[in-house]
Amino acid sequence: MTPDEQVYLGILAASIPVGFLFRYLSPPVKQGASLLLGLSIAIATCHIHTLHSLVTVIGTWIIIKSSWRHAPALSLSWTFLYLLFFRLVTWFGLPPPTPFANAIQLLLTLKMVSLANEVQSFHTEKKKEVSSFAKSPVIGGLTQEPSLYDVLSYSYCYVGIMTGPFFRFQTYVDWLRQPSPQALPCWVPCLQRLKLVPVFGVLFLAVNSFFPLAYVRTKEFLDENFFFRFVYMIAVFFVFRMRFFAAWCGAEAGCISAGLGCYPEKALSKPGGGPTVNYSPDPAAEEKYDFKTIQNIDPYNTDFCVKVRHGMRYWNMTVQWWLHHYIYPNSPFKSYTLRAGWTMFISAYWHGIHAGYYLSFLTIPLCIAAESAMEASVRAKLGPRGQNIFDWIHWFLKMRAYDYMCMGFVLLKASDTINYWTSIYFIMHIIAVCCIVVGRCFLISFAVFLSFTRPLAGNGYPGDQQSLRSRQVSSRGLNQNNSQFNWTTPPAKKDEEDNTGSHQDLRRNFGGGVQSFFLFLRFLVVLNFVSFLLIAGLVLIPSIVFRSVATGIVNRTGPEECMEYDPNPQGLVLFYNYFLDLLSGTGFMEYSYMFYGYYNNTMVANENFSYNIPLAYIFTAVFYFVFCLICIIARMGTAARVAVATGGSAVGNYSMIVFTSWDYGCQGHQATKLKQKNIHYRLQVDLEEERLKKRTAALTLKQKIILYSLRVGMALFAFGLIIAAFYGIFVATVFSQCWETRIGQEMYKLTLFDLLINVAVLVLVEFPRRMVVDNWNCKLTQWVGRQEFVVSSNVLGLVYGQTVVWTGALFCPLLPLINTVKFVILFYCKKITLFYNCRPALKTFRSTTSAFFFLVVLLFGWGLATVVMVYALAVIHPSMGCGPFRFSPNMWSIVPTSFYKLSATTQDFLFFIGSQAFSIPLCVLFCVLMCYFVALASVYGNSVSLLRAQLKLEGRDKQFLVKQFEEVRRHLQIPEDIAED
Repeated sequence: MTPDEQVYLGILAASIPVGFLFRYLSPPVKQGASLLLGLSIAIATCHIHTLHSLVTVIGTWIIIKSSWRHAPALSLSWTFLYLLFFRLVTWFGLPPPTPFANAIQLLLTLKMVSLANEVQSFHTEKKKEVSSFAKSPVIGGLTQEPSLYDVLSYSYCYVGIMTGPFFRFQTYVDWLRQPSPQALPCWVPCLQRLKLVPVFGVLFLAVNSFFPLAYVRTKEFLDENFFFRFVYMIAVFFVFRMRFFAAWCGAEAGCISAGLGCYPEKALSKPGGGPTVNYSPDPAAEEKYDFKTIQNIDPYNTDFCVKVRHGMRYWNMTVQWWLHHYIYPNSPFKSYTLRAGWTMFISAYWHGIHAGYYLSFLTIPLCIAAESAMEASVRAKLGPRGQNIFDWIHWFLKMRAYDYMCMGFVLLKASDTINYWTSIYFIMHIIAVCCIVVGRCFLISFAVFLSFTRPLAGNGYPGDQQSLRSRQVSSRGLNQNNSQFNWTTPPAKKDEEDNTGSHQDLRRNFGGGVQSFFLFLRFLVVLNFVSFLLIAGLVLIPSIVFRSVATGIVNRTGPEECMEYDPNPQGLVLFYNYFLDLLSGTGFMEYSYMFYGYYNNTMVANENFSYNIPLAYIFTAVFYFVFCLICIIARMGTAARVAVATGGSAVGNYSMIVFTSWDYGCQGHQATKLKQKNIHYRLQVDLEEERLKKRTAALTLKQKIILYSLRVGMALFAFGLIIAAFYGIFVATVFSQCWETRIGQEMYKLTLFDLLINVAVLVLVEFPRRMVVDNWNCKLTQWVGRQEFVVSSNVLGLVYGQTVVWTGALFCPLLPLINTVKFVILFYCKKITLFYNCRPALKTFRSTTSAFFFLVVLLFGWGLATVVMVYALAVIHPSMGCGPFRFSPNMWSIVPTSFYKLSATTQDFLFFIGSQAFSIPLCVLFCVLMCYFVALASVYGNSVSLLRAQLKLEGRDKQFLVKQFEEVRRHLQIPEDIAED
């Protein structure tokens, strides 16, 4: 054991007998004594670094006093930002904190965030009591706002000050106010918790002596066989578990001896949170108590629960409660897997800044997604015996997943973690991905199979969404007598409010094509913003941080020519020049993080961390393009599925629209008008398509030749312009030493001026035109009329802007952020001009096909930008005066150079991935899967064709019966009114 571990053990052992003495103290003395003892421990172990925790406490108290409404968010930001400063104090010339100071700071961060939430709940419930004149039955809520002394005594309470568990401020107050602490359970639960501690300790020492962690970092370890390396992680995680089992059980015993967290069993307490139901003591019955509030570990369920997500619940349980109540609900995502990923990212940040934490914690959502996919696709289809076998296999893989992730948690460094995972071929990542793929394939196959084996719904057409909505509205109408129904807003007014400015409002007023345009624009906003986060996290922020820290940076050297690069001229500069620089990207903007030339060709390296800026720059650019491609393809797939499912050209579409599309649940005049417009546009789209089909079929051979010749000529002209643009880029790179920055500036100007022109047209053209047309009644204005919102030209404008960004992103890394702001402004500008300045277009588009077509055009722009990027990376010599590749023959040459600096095991693994032994079986597997899905699609396509043919036959049968009925009526001379009856 290290000296630090011995100090931990000593403090932990001493807290148990001290806790028994605290049961005999009065509340004020107990509060002061626990504060004094805890502060003494902090000062004795942390020395001057105690100031860090003190600053955190006082800062949180100031936040609570200043703004209790926003205290939770502000306290979370304050404590987590200070936690970052605490871990980077050496960058500011301050001494590194001790491990004891780190432990205190971690628990203090949890306490301060929880305290801010409790104070906010207190004030919120107090306002409710004042407004309703009744006391709200809050469970475990504060009765008064804590003072600074209360906050300090809670923060520095000796119980669990370094070892945990976490407990809320209300739990601390309940401990101080216990009416008879001596009568509460003491010896029995304390010994019950301590009885396995010696076993855990002996196992920890024994196994750790045979499987030391330091051996994993040696080259000899990598020379061992795969089985040995795989089993070694099982032993390491076993040592890890035994260590924390012993420490946390001892920490719980310290809480039990003092009586902290003791509540009646009927309070149904939760670890970390305390009671969950109101309780009151029964004098006539003997009360039973438990210490679940401070339970931090459940060794048995940690090891023997089946699922990964369940294993998290039994490990560090009080912290898990904190994450579940304060982080998980505020996640920016909706799906469980993404929310779990966000929570694990925050948990990794809380633990530290070592890359191993993030690699481990962010593997958990992948495992959760894998087990969810397999449970839904495989386990749900098995019988009891099959489910039992599945659970045993699941448990085994769960434990191996935790073994696998533990290596990152204990090795800490990214290089050590990656080297170990490489030595076992990333086996758990591969298993998880395979489980997700297999599970999704099974689910898709089963869902498609069911979709063609179920009977057709409603009126004979699959997926009758209008009928479904009508049924939902009707069901809501039947429940109007429910006490939870909102009677404050009249139905008509509520319907109008719900539809104002929404995408459904766009669809009903201007058609599905216009709605698809705005959805497409929103997709581009999200795509650009996520892309900026990627670039900022991997290139921008590391460059800013490493530029500000001179230590540990390894500078490259090279030839001296073309090294003079000073875009900021000396002397007096006129003020308007700064405005011109802002518009053109020159001057003060040129030598900034906006453009390629400002980034260094440096590599950060020290004992614990290394980061290669050029390699990160090029890999981020490549992954940015791949990420955009994946997003476009995924959205195209969704649009294609919707287009196929809706079946716009299905027989009987007109009858379905006329007879089944009306929504009888519409309430209010506005909703009725919008529904009428929606039906009108649907019919208009169908009739427009039929008209185009007839006109195309009526073309003569000469007209077809002229039409196709014109299209081919326009395509050749467009390709000629594209080639000319590429040639211009080539010429610019030949005659300019700083050509990367120049291209970035041109793309920046194109993006900026595109925005300015759109805004200028809105203000100077579109609004004046609408005002003249509406207020000046003459033949000219009536002939001009309001402008149409032409979807095709607007989409081409968006694709143009996005293609410019893709082309310039390599040379202007902040261009995605600028484009995000630009598209957000355009979104609202286009929406304003649509509702206030435009009339419905004469030419309509079907929303399902238009959404797919927009993405096809966008994919073409992506392809052009990819050609530029590949040519710039692989062919053109980088400028020698600036940029991260100034001394390389081409940008891509940094990749093979960095590859040969990797460890031998990593190189062997990557060579194996690229070898025929791996690629050929993988290709065969993909071919088999492709053939399977092609065959499946063919079978389902035949089924669809048969169903459509059946619908045609049924329509003809009905027409035949109607004709027969008419002939019989005429033959028998039956009057029409009698026949109708």
